[in-house]
Amino acid sequence: MSYENMTAKAPAPSTNAVSLPYFDDPCRLYRRLRHLGEAVLLDSGGDTVRGRFDIVAAQADVSRSLFIEANCTKSDMRRALSQWQDLAERQITTTSSQCALPFYGGYIGHFSYELGRRLQNMPAAKAGTLPIAVAHYYPWAIVQDRQQQQSWLVGEATAIEEAYPILHRLITEEAAAPTQMEFQLQQKFAHHWSLSDYQQRFKKVQGYISTGDCYQINIGQAFSAPFAGDLFCAYQKLRSIARAPFSAFFPLGEDQSLLCLSPERFLTVDQSSVETRPIKGTRPRHSDPAEDRLAAEALLASDKERAENLMIVDLLRNDIGRFCEPGSVRAKELFTLESYSTVHHLVSVVTGELSSKHSVLDLLLGCMPGGSITGAPKHRAMQIIDELEPASRQAWCGSLFYVSRHGRLDSNITIRTLFNEGSQLHCWAGGGLVYDSQLEAEYQEQLDKVGAFLRALESDSNTIQ
Repeated sequence: MSYENMTAKAPAPSTNAVSLPYFDDPCRLYRRLRHLGEAVLLDSGGDTVRGRFDIVAAQADVSRSLFIEANCTKSDMRRALSQWQDLAERQITTTSSQCALPFYGGYIGHFSYELGRRLQNMPAAKAGTLPIAVAHYYPWAIVQDRQQQQSWLVGEATAIEEAYPILHRLITEEAAAPTQMEFQLQQKFAHHWSLSDYQQRFKKVQGYISTGDCYQINIGQAFSAPFAGDLFCAYQKLRSIARAPFSAFFPLGEDQSLLCLSPERFLTVDQSSVETRPIKGTRPRHSDPAEDRLAAEALLASDKERAENLMIVDLLRNDIGRFCEPGSVRAKELFTLESYSTVHHLVSVVTGELSSKHSVLDLLLGCMPGGSITGAPKHRAMQIIDELEPASRQAWCGSLFYVSRHGRLDSNITIRTLFNEGSQLHCWAGGGLVYDSQLEAEYQEQLDKVGAFLRALESDSNTIQ
């Protein structure tokens, strides 16, 4: 990309979208701006049907932000959420006209699985160290349209006017790109469960299902390793092998970050139209085209996987139905094959019309955590998850989201997601268990989902023992 003959002309104060140079790789753009503070990258991956827009934002207005610590009480959490929701909804002006871009400044944040637990009135548990909720208000952001290969500075008019000269200089001056510290694992990832450990939990799940306590339960385990260096380097490495439409790099706080390569949309709302896209059903990809095609065909033909998917569709129909107009909720698509770099998935689509009595934040908070990563029925599945998973999920199976100033919501499920607590890096994987699940196949599915990630990070670390 050439920057010759480009000048930084300040935009007019009334403008809400101003053109900037376009970057094919949004990571290069993010590197130039990450030092500005509270910098976040929402990365669409670029090679999927839903991979059109990337968003980079920084310099959050923390006076309008939400931050809830891991060890807060339930009453303090609910008070903070209520106050923030009142504030946030005053920042949002829902528009009835179709907007060209998905985001015009607003909130970008993360709600953890632990937040969902507490909203579901689960008893206190080990919460870990990560904040259970972070939502920063960004007066400006850069939105890149991969389809049109255009980049726009968007947001509040005064914020655009102040930020444009600085951003133009940082983007166009080659010297503005900061140096980076390399990432390196110091040991291989340790599995928290052996096959025998998993077998004990598997048998308990089968017992609960056999007695009618649950129809499906999603249990998972963590893989952990010490590391040194820049986690954004690790994110770029993972992105090079597994792009996904709902990826992100999101600093949660001091020395805590999310590296997310999620293929799963949780909830989106655009002009009152609600959509959720649950994933249930997985097969690994294969380098041999014939073998890969057979794996995809087997997934599509699997009665077990289709039944598992349908259970979650019914759960989500119920979840969003509490916030949608009566009669508007329907399953738009069932059991569609979506193929990513490392796995095939079965995906369904549920839609509805948001009720005028509810806001997009009512919907998002009211449906936490996503049903595709709990099981059915949700509350009982979550109780069993608490019993069988000794460690807190923290960021895993939460949701990264944005709410634009013009009212649009989009959010993911934070699967295929790594996070750090200081110098410890964690990566979780899980899967839904039903009556006819097979022990070794389910254990292998966990490894299939994140195995490529673990191997990629381990392969560049020559100090591993």
